[in-house]
Amino acid sequence: MGDHRGIAGLLIYRFDSPLFLANVSVMTEELSDLVATAKPLYDWILIDAEGIYNIDTTAVQGLEELIDDLHAANIVFALARLR
Repeated sequence: MGDHRGIAGLLIYRFDSPLFLANVSVMTEELSDLVATAKPLYDWILIDAEGIYNIDTTAVQGLEELIDDLHAANIVFALARLR
């Protein structure tokens, strides 16, 4: 569902949809899979959030869990182009 590009150590990921209960798991699972299969490993995950024009509280909780998992793996999480 999301578009992504990798540069050595950096994953840039774009999601063009509002985030809510029904689709936050799509984004977080896709990111988790990309991180798990990355060779070389990513040091940074950058979310291009321009296409995320709305987010609900359940999506925030899902993102918080993803961020915690990434930090535990020593991966920096960042957001860009927030509306």
